[in-house]
Amino acid sequence: MSAFLDKLKTDQDTQIMTVCVAFFLIAFPAYFAVASSIKDVGVLGGEVGTYEAMVNETVVEVGSIELSIGDGDSADASFNTDAVKDQLSGKHVAIARLVFTWQETNEDTQIGAGAECDEVSADYDLSGATHNESSDTGSESWTENGNCANEVSHTIEFKMIDNYSSNNTTYENMTEQEVMSKYGNMDLGRGSFMTTVSVTADKGSSPVFGENDDPGEDVTVTLELVVISVTIEKSESDT
Repeated sequence: MSAFLDKLKTDQDTQIMTVCVAFFLIAFPAYFAVASSIKDVGVLGGEVGTYEAMVNETVVEVGSIELSIGDGDSADASFNTDAVKDQLSGKHVAIARLVFTWQETNEDTQIGAGAECDEVSADYDLSGATHNESSDTGSESWTENGNCANEVSHTIEFKMIDNYSSNNTTYENMTEQEVMSKYGNMDLGRGSFMTTVSVTADKGSSPVFGENDDPGEDVTVTLELVVISVTIEKSESDT
């Protein structure tokens, strides 16, 4: 031992080797202690386990616009979620809906001729909003048979959260942060939604007096958001 100590005092290689061995003896157990303590930590951090996600839905109306549209004409409606930003604070938007309602109100019927419901079509543009749809744009059209003196309604729905379900859900072998990531980020469903609505009048007619006078249609467009708050709790069976 004395020979080793003498060499340790004078030989540089012996000094380096001794320091390395000492470092290894200290660091090696510490590494495994740390690794053991984080073995249950997931990719996004936190404790891996079984969690219950409870969803509470609220429908928020961003706005409603009535459009008076002539036969063969179009009109635009635009909405921005900034109008309800306080109601969206700290919450996820699961679904956005453009709702179109109308009824036959503009037709001056002839004797012996019933009013006919008009054809309504809508082009939409989501380029100003953060969304999960495969395209920024699209269109829908609706033709109602007969008289729609009673209001009719049609909806274009956009899912902002992939595979969204309003049911309470159990997630296994995940962290709380990973469970929350299933509900997307809070930018989704925010921004501007635009639509262009077109009307083709379907005029009823009488064999004696001819076509009815139908100058167009009044269409109301509403933007609704299904807003959710998510509460996540560790399963009692996993505590």
